Amino acid sequence: MARAVREEGGCVTRCPASARRVALPPRLPGTPHISLIEPSGRRYNKPAAALSRLCAAGAAAEAERRPIVAGNYDFVTASTLLRDGIYEVPDYQRNYAWEQQQLRDFWEDVTGILPASEHYTGTVIVKKLEDLTRLGKAFGRFELVDGQQRLATIVILLAAICEQLGSQASEEAIQTATNALAEYVHDATTDTYKLRLNRGDHDFLKDVILRRDSQEVVGKEPSTPSEVKLLDAKRYFTAQVGNKSEPELQDLIGKVLNGLRFTRFQVGTDAEAGLIFEVTNNRGRPLDQLDKIKNYLMYVSYKAGDPQLATEINEAWAEILRNMLSSGGLSEGHILRYHWLMRTGEWKEYDVHRKLKASLAPPFSERHLGEIRSYVDTLKETSYVIRELSNPEGAFADWPRTEAERIAVLLRGLHRLRVLATFLPLLVASRIALKAHAYLFKDVVAACEAFAFRVYKIANRRADTGLSMFARQARQMFSARGASISQLEDATKGVLKAIQAYVRDYGSDDVVRGALSGEKIYGGTLDGYEIRYLLAEFERWQCAAAREEALRWSELEKASIEHILPQYPDDMDQWSSDQWSAHWRVRDSLGNLTLTFWNSELSNKPFHEKRLKYAESNLRIQRELAQRSTWQGAEIEQRRDELIRFVLTRWSVPP
Repeated sequence: MARAVREEGGCVTRCPASARRVALPPRLPGTPHISLIEPSGRRYNKPAAALSRLCAAGAAAEAERRPIVAGNYDFVTASTLLRDGIYEVPDYQRNYAWEQQQLRDFWEDVTGILPASEHYTGTVIVKKLEDLTRLGKAFGRFELVDGQQRLATIVILLAAICEQLGSQASEEAIQTATNALAEYVHDATTDTYKLRLNRGDHDFLKDVILRRDSQEVVGKEPSTPSEVKLLDAKRYFTAQVGNKSEPELQDLIGKVLNGLRFTRFQVGTDAEAGLIFEVTNNRGRPLDQLDKIKNYLMYVSYKAGDPQLATEINEAWAEILRNMLSSGGLSEGHILRYHWLMRTGEWKEYDVHRKLKASLAPPFSERHLGEIRSYVDTLKETSYVIRELSNPEGAFADWPRTEAERIAVLLRGLHRLRVLATFLPLLVASRIALKAHAYLFKDVVAACEAFAFRVYKIANRRADTGLSMFARQARQMFSARGASISQLEDATKGVLKAIQAYVRDYGSDDVVRGALSGEKIYGGTLDGYEIRYLLAEFERWQCAAAREEALRWSELEKASIEHILPQYPDDMDQWSSDQWSAHWRVRDSLGNLTLTFWNSELSNKPFHEKRLKYAESNLRIQRELAQRSTWQGAEIEQRRDELIRFVLTRWSVPP
């Protein structure tokens, strides 16, 4: 009887009997069931983890009465695999995803292969395509259903080794590099690449990663996360082989081509390629949700008879990934959750892939295609809006300049308060729904900024305060897209009313006065970046009132927080306890704080010396301090009250 095995720690363990041969009725038409057969006694120097997973998949399939696709297989080296044909990654597969950890593990596996030994590298699943003939040379073609991460990494490593070999002085090294590149990477005589990645990655692979002349790649910077990872992989391997001698490089090529061994499965139909991708996930970086969702949507499109939609999904994903790269490091998980929240109002859902699959369960129909189009279109639009909100300067080109600039200032406030993510679902939904109405969107952003500063920062409420309310408002605003202007105005009023109610409950005027009247604002109620934000906005406010041009925020952010009355005056060792007590009550209070570019220079100097320097300042709030002759408790309390009035005006909430 055929058997399936796995190797662990040098010993052979058998898979469950149920996984050795799977014969599962009912069978899909034309679909054989999987049978796993033990390799003929050959022992590999690493565990055959892929076979273990296939065994487990077989057992699970039997339990669920679910067919698993399988077909002919053989055991081949990387040399045979690449020499046998051209491998094309279908568009529904994920982009290149390996990171430093996977690259390091792979490099250690390759360099650890002993003479005359082999390393089992996992399963590669392919489907035969029509052969290709170029300039009289025939190539076998295969669709690479699974294994593209490892095969792409091998090709990149071979390219790095060959580049280093080609720079050696000996004719043998140069000839070896030329032959290896032509045989396993790129046949230059026919301009044929042995591996073709999906549409999102292939051009970057051939135009940048596999180019030997650095002049050819000038100006081609990566524009998606997967392109960044491709470039990182090339740089990593280039660094690893850079100090190798010619014999060591020759030995490395031998280890890669003859030491790496695969199980190659060949399946026969397009219809089940997506299923086998679901069951087999060999060693490498796990699929993230964005990959899984793309794969499933494309698979459903194929099954529902619309391959053109699958192409559109792939193109949309390339745009989404580019936007993610420009969105300040926001992860794909965040974008998926925010988008799902807007569509459904489910603000606690983290597994969007699971929910989406449940909503698009078979049997597939025209309804599925319509839902997929709606999902993809709005997800793509969400990614563009998030990129815009993450980089507000120069954004909103479709709106009047004065409105766009004011909106950018408010959004930068959320950035500086480090709370933008909390409000993104509502802001994205509002931008989509109010795309023709900048003044309404500005009101929503202003309300969010007031909530952020008053509730989260001054009142020090928990970061989840109001999340369910914001989720409901995001859902309502998203549902209002395409509505009439009067309906949009009503929807916006509803959003503002809900936000303002929360502010009155948790960050009311009395709460703000009480919090900012405390003795320990510096190093207590507010963090340094929050104090800097408040004082910088006060500076801008004062300049506007005096019709004076304020410094740019990029300059204000470089300012330090200065204690006007020094924290530790030079003569404090001569003070009485009453003097110490009076000093302690006011030194860290809001009224005793300002911005300065001379913090180290002014340090603990007394006020009568500081005011001379303040008079020369390019900050208006310091020049106004220079007009005061004394600076004691009464003056500090007076300025504190002035700043509190400013806060209640700048971040006002209607009664």
